[in-house]
Amino acid sequence: MSPRDFIKEVVHPNLEAFKAEPGSMRHAYNAVSCVDTLAAEVYSWAKVHSPIDVADYADDSEYRSALAQKNSDFELLRDLAKAQKHVELKRGSPTVRRSSSSRPEVVVTTDIGQKLVVVEVVDRAFDFLKSEMSTLGA
Repeated sequence: MSPRDFIKEVVHPNLEAFKAEPGSMRHAYNAVSCVDTLAAEVYSWAKVHSPIDVADYADDSEYRSALAQKNSDFELLRDLAKAQKHVELKRGSPTVRRSSSSRPEVVVTTDIGQKLVVVEVVDRAFDFLKSEMSTLGA
Protein backbone atom coordinates (compact mmCIF):
# COMPACT_ATOMS: atom_id res chain seq x y z
CA MET A 1 0.00 0.00 0.00
CA SER A 2 1.35 3.42 -0.90
CA PRO A 3 1.37 6.22 1.68
CA ARG A 4 -1.41 7.96 -0.28
CA ASP A 5 -3.53 4.79 -0.22
CA PHE A 6 -2.86 4.43 3.51
CA ILE A 7 -4.03 8.01 4.04
CA LYS A 8 -7.20 7.37 2.07
CA GLU A 9 -8.03 3.99 3.62
CA VAL A 10 -6.81 4.45 7.19
CA VAL A 11 -5.77 7.95 8.18
CA HIS A 12 -8.66 10.01 6.81
CA PRO A 13 -11.43 7.80 8.27
CA ASN A 14 -9.73 7.78 11.69
CA LEU A 15 -9.11 11.53 11.72
CA GLU A 16 -12.68 12.25 10.63
CA ALA A 17 -14.02 10.05 13.42
CA PHE A 18 -11.77 11.76 15.97
CA LYS A 19 -12.77 15.23 14.80
CA ALA A 20 -16.44 14.25 15.07
CA GLU A 21 -15.88 13.03 18.65
CA PRO A 22 -12.80 14.87 19.99
CA GLY A 23 -13.50 13.57 23.51
CA SER A 24 -13.28 9.91 22.49
CA MET A 25 -10.20 8.14 23.83
CA ARG A 26 -10.79 5.34 21.30
CA HIS A 27 -10.71 7.79 18.40
CA ALA A 28 -7.69 9.56 19.91
CA TYR A 29 -5.77 6.28 20.16
CA ASN A 30 -6.69 5.34 16.59
CA ALA A 31 -5.78 8.75 15.17
CA VAL A 32 -2.43 8.90 16.97
CA SER A 33 -1.59 5.35 15.98
CA CYS A 34 -2.45 5.70 12.30
CA VAL A 35 -0.56 8.98 11.83
CA ASP A 36 2.47 7.46 13.58
CA THR A 37 2.15 4.43 11.31
CA LEU A 38 2.00 6.74 8.29
CA ALA A 39 5.61 7.69 9.05
CA ALA A 40 6.55 4.01 8.77
CA GLU A 41 4.60 3.75 5.52
CA VAL A 42 6.50 6.76 4.14
CA TYR A 43 9.82 5.23 5.19
CA SER A 44 8.92 1.90 3.59
CA TRP A 45 7.85 3.63 0.37
CA ALA A 46 11.00 5.77 0.28
CA LYS A 47 13.28 2.73 0.68
CA VAL A 48 12.06 1.61 -2.76
CA HIS A 49 11.24 4.87 -4.54
CA SER A 50 13.67 7.36 -3.01
CA PRO A 51 16.35 5.32 -1.23
CA ILE A 52 18.93 8.08 -1.09
CA ASP A 53 16.57 10.14 1.10
CA VAL A 54 16.34 7.43 3.78
CA ALA A 55 19.77 5.82 3.41
CA ASP A 56 20.93 7.25 6.75
CA TYR A 57 18.21 5.42 8.69
CA ALA A 58 18.50 1.75 9.63
CA ASP A 59 14.77 1.41 10.17
CA ASP A 60 11.53 3.33 10.55
CA SER A 61 12.26 4.04 14.23
CA GLU A 62 15.38 5.98 13.28
CA TYR A 63 13.40 7.73 10.56
CA ARG A 64 10.70 8.70 13.09
CA SER A 65 13.39 10.04 15.40
CA ALA A 66 14.77 12.21 12.61
CA LEU A 67 11.26 13.48 11.84
CA ALA A 68 10.72 14.21 15.53
CA GLN A 69 13.84 16.37 15.55
CA LYS A 70 12.41 18.39 12.66
CA ASN A 71 8.89 18.89 14.02
CA SER A 72 7.71 19.20 17.63
CA ASP A 73 4.14 18.11 16.84
CA PHE A 74 5.41 14.93 15.25
CA GLU A 75 7.71 14.42 18.25
CA LEU A 76 4.73 14.68 20.56
CA LEU A 77 2.64 12.38 18.38
CA ARG A 78 5.45 9.79 18.27
CA ASP A 79 5.75 9.93 22.06
CA LEU A 80 1.98 9.56 22.43
CA ALA A 81 2.06 6.50 20.18
CA LYS A 82 4.83 5.00 22.31
CA ALA A 83 2.94 5.82 25.50
CA GLN A 84 -0.14 4.08 24.11
CA LYS A 85 1.87 0.94 23.40
CA HIS A 86 3.79 0.92 26.65
CA VAL A 87 1.25 2.65 28.93
CA GLU A 88 4.00 4.87 30.32
CA LEU A 89 7.31 5.98 28.86
CA LYS A 90 10.29 5.69 31.17
CA ARG A 91 13.32 5.55 28.86
CA GLY A 92 15.00 8.53 27.27
CA SER A 93 13.46 11.97 27.46
CA PRO A 94 9.85 11.55 26.36
CA THR A 95 7.73 14.60 25.80
CA VAL A 96 4.71 12.78 27.25
CA ARG A 97 4.48 10.19 29.98
CA ARG A 98 0.76 9.50 30.02
CA SER A 99 -2.24 10.59 28.03
CA SER A 100 -5.40 11.71 29.77
CA SER A 101 -8.91 12.68 28.84
CA SER A 102 -10.74 15.88 29.66
CA ARG A 103 -14.21 16.23 28.16
CA PRO A 104 -15.08 17.32 25.59
CA GLU A 105 -11.58 17.00 24.11
CA VAL A 106 -8.79 14.56 24.73
CA VAL A 107 -5.80 16.44 26.08
CA VAL A 108 -2.28 15.50 27.02
CA THR A 109 -0.12 17.10 29.67
CA THR A 110 3.57 17.29 28.85
CA ASP A 111 6.28 16.82 31.43
CA ILE A 112 6.56 20.61 31.72
CA GLY A 113 2.84 20.90 32.50
CA GLN A 114 1.65 22.17 29.13
CA LYS A 115 -1.84 20.92 28.22
CA LEU A 116 -2.35 20.24 24.52
CA VAL A 117 -5.47 19.23 22.62
CA VAL A 118 -4.60 15.92 20.97
CA VAL A 119 -6.75 16.41 17.86
CA GLU A 120 -4.80 19.60 17.09
CA VAL A 121 -1.44 17.89 17.61
CA VAL A 122 -2.51 15.02 15.34
CA ASP A 123 -3.63 17.44 12.63
CA ARG A 124 -0.37 19.39 12.69
CA ALA A 125 1.75 16.22 12.73
CA PHE A 126 -0.27 14.86 9.79
CA ASP A 127 0.26 18.10 7.86
CA PHE A 128 4.00 17.82 8.55
CA LEU A 129 4.08 14.23 7.26
CA LYS A 130 2.18 15.21 4.11
CA SER A 131 4.82 17.89 3.53
CA GLU A 132 7.59 15.32 3.99
CA MET A 133 5.82 13.03 1.54
CA SER A 134 5.71 15.78 -1.06
CA THR A 135 9.41 16.43 -0.57
CA LEU A 136 10.09 12.73 -1.23
CA GLY A 137 7.71 12.63 -4.18
CA ALA A 138 5.31 10.24 -2.49
